[in-house]
Amino acid sequence: MLEGIGDTMRVSITGELEEEIKVGRAILKDSGVAKEGLNIISCPTCGRIEADLVSAVAEIEKRTAHIKTPLDVSVMGCVVNAIGEAKHADVAIAYGKGKGLVMVKGEVVANLDEKELVNRFVQEVENIAEKAM
Repeated sequence: MLEGIGDTMRVSITGELEEEIKVGRAILKDSGVAKEGLNIISCPTCGRIEADLVSAVAEIEKRTAHIKTPLDVSVMGCVVNAIGEAKHADVAIAYGKGKGLVMVKGEVVANLDEKELVNRFVQEVENIAEKAM
């Protein structure tokens, strides 16, 4: 599709049809074809994970669904993956043991307790989205 070949993409996953639509939209955002809303990059929850990342991503998706500005954001369960991803993200979270970092354009803007991270992250995303309008 990026090379102008074809006009249809089919995504199949085990589960509800709605999940296939979400995955398809995520692929289009990540490839740069779709340019609306957040492109959320999160880790695959490996053995290094130090937070409930699934719940954090779900909360972030819910609280940022209204944002139409195209932004790349990163939600990582450990610092190992977060450092690389944060360099390319508009806003990023790097979880640690009970704490974590919020980064904007690769720069640390907050070092907070885990329970405060999502609120600060959403605040930073909303600020950037508002400035871009």
